[in-house]
Amino acid sequence: SATVAVSFENSPAELIGERGDGFKHMLLLMNNARVGVGFESLGLCEAARRMATAYAAERPSMGKTIDRHEMIADYLEGMQTDCQAIRAMCMDAGWHEEMAQKLGLLIRYRPPGEAAELKKLEKQLKRHQASSRAITPLLKFYAAEKAVDMARLNIQIHGGVGYTKEYGAEKLLRDAMVMPIYEGTTQIQALMAMKDALVGVIKNPKRFVQTMAKARMRSLRGNALSRRVARIRYTACQAIQFLMTRLASSKFNEVRHQPITEWGAAMGDFDPKRDFAMAMLHAERLTHLLTDAAIAEILYKQVQAHPDRQDVLIRFLEKAEPRCRYRYDEITTTGLRLLEKLNQEGAGSEAQAAK
Repeated sequence: SATVAVSFENSPAELIGERGDGFKHMLLLMNNARVGVGFESLGLCEAARRMATAYAAERPSMGKTIDRHEMIADYLEGMQTDCQAIRAMCMDAGWHEEMAQKLGLLIRYRPPGEAAELKKLEKQLKRHQASSRAITPLLKFYAAEKAVDMARLNIQIHGGVGYTKEYGAEKLLRDAMVMPIYEGTTQIQALMAMKDALVGVIKNPKRFVQTMAKARMRSLRGNALSRRVARIRYTACQAIQFLMTRLASSKFNEVRHQPITEWGAAMGDFDPKRDFAMAMLHAERLTHLLTDAAIAEILYKQVQAHPDRQDVLIRFLEKAEPRCRYRYDEITTTGLRLLEKLNQEGAGSEAQAAK
């Protein structure tokens, strides 16, 4: 499986070749487990949503059941939308992971006799592996955190009785708390997604420019839904571009006093702990952007085949668009003060250690 990041230098496929089948099986198990946690989180989210919906429909307040109150209705619709978004991600991740494994087994144990057919299968395998690698950390990241959010909101909708053991709402929250922790914490998923996004630009800047230009073009043309989906993708690309600009600016400041003949090697020599500081600070915010972009595209693709799902996409976009703008603003306007503070403290620690 080429779905779990291990280092900044090597792809998992390269590392598999270096370390053998044992390492390959470890990566496979890790990725399968993370997809599994995505489905597990979906189940918990759905249980919380159904419990909250059922209770709200029977709990009277001020002449009507609380599911008819505007704030609670908004909560319940948001829970429904999030469940549908997570389910779409789960199916997409499961599909690509299963196809990657089946194609891998086919190539390994029953390869076609014709070279052209084998090459075709290998190309399909790489495409599914790449898609699985991209969606898996986003699924684990989003679904696990939503499991906690929805379980807590379910208790809130129940009010005081939600805190007791009588209704079972508190048990869902206790069960949900492990989702963002095991099989790779939320923060690990965010760092993986951030690393893949930025290293992808470093390795193939032309492809990133094309992706960004395509998203920009789509945001200006086509039908209204297509434009809205593309704007989210373009916002994610803008965030990546900002972080890469900061990274390049930092590297240039380091090498500008060196002979120009040494710039090429120096610019390509990255220290993840130092050079990616801004990106690591904003890793979760960037991953939220990437997740919203991925979900929007998956749902839009579903709408093309099943127009009746348009309502799901519209509800998702209503929530995703403003939060994407907010997270982009956070990435581009915050962080410098904290990084400067950490650098000063680090320099002080080093000086003290030297004494």
